[in-house]
Amino acid sequence: MITKEEFEKAVEVCNSEFKTCEDCPLRHKAFLCGVYLTKYIKNELASAATGTSSEVSKDTDNIHIDDSTLLDICQEELEAITEIALNDYPNGYLTGYIVALKNNTKRLRGEHSD
Repeated sequence: MITKEEFEKAVEVCNSEFKTCEDCPLRHKAFLCGVYLTKYIKNELASAATGTSSEVSKDTDNIHIDDSTLLDICQEELEAITEIALNDYPNGYLTGYIVALKNNTKRLRGEHSD
């Protein structure tokens, strides 16, 4: 398992054009970084969504998904993407998905609003 600080630093490194895998705190781990990021999200961030909800609008053009459902979707997508990427693509393939996931988890934690 990795710490919150390692998770945040790894995501930052993956999304920086000025840093390489040599700057990543996960570079000496046994598995590729996607495995650790997925496990961290699955195990540590799931509790962030408890007790939150949103109303569902009667206007079908304005539907809100409750936050725990959104976090579940993000986790499932990242797990699937990681599995595909680890088998078929280089690590850089995950970068865009990690950015999107990072933004969603920040929103779920209330660190910023959209």
